[in-house]
Amino acid sequence: MLRLVSRGERLARAYTQVRGRRDSIEILASMLDILLELGEVSKTKLMNQANLNPLSFQRYISMLERAGVVERVEEEGRTVYRPTPRAPTLRLLLDVILSALSVEPGVLAAYHGLLQETEEALAAAGISYYRFSPEAPYADLVVECCGSQVPLILCVDGDTLAQVKAVLAKEAGADYVVVGDGRCSWDGSGRVVKPEELAERLSGCRC
Repeated sequence: MLRLVSRGERLARAYTQVRGRRDSIEILASMLDILLELGEVSKTKLMNQANLNPLSFQRYISMLERAGVVERVEEEGRTVYRPTPRAPTLRLLLDVILSALSVEPGVLAAYHGLLQETEEALAAAGISYYRFSPEAPYADLVVECCGSQVPLILCVDGDTLAQVKAVLAKEAGADYVVVGDGRCSWDGSGRVVKPEELAERLSGCRC
């Protein structure tokens, strides 16, 4: 009984932390929306339109200033804020994060189904793989083949994180493979392979 209560309390605390982070992201996104729409906003107007008290406003505006997406200017005794050229990029990234935190149950179910299907195909072909790699944090799976590691990015329709993972993989210079379920809307480089096709391509490598 005590164990169940303890687990329930941990889950409740975890949910509160995630909920708090998501609220913070929404607030930052709202402030950027106001700045990008108006171009220049007084401190009072930005605080009121974002529905923040002075303490909370200072916290969030400081975050945006440290990120280099907002600049503060003193004009005729008043403080105004302006978005920098970096602001639209951060706004898009916040949308991706919000989308990832609000993933549809169907998308999540499809992802787990594809993950299981891929693992089963690799195991049946005798191909070694693992889920987590410090060297490739963007990868869903990493395959060990012929003395090298091949990161795999799983892509199901509606999952925005797949595109983000591909960007990170490209920046790292990784030679990654995209594995899809046939309904994946992929606009990155290269084509999408199905789990069975992937296993067949790698079946000659038994390291």
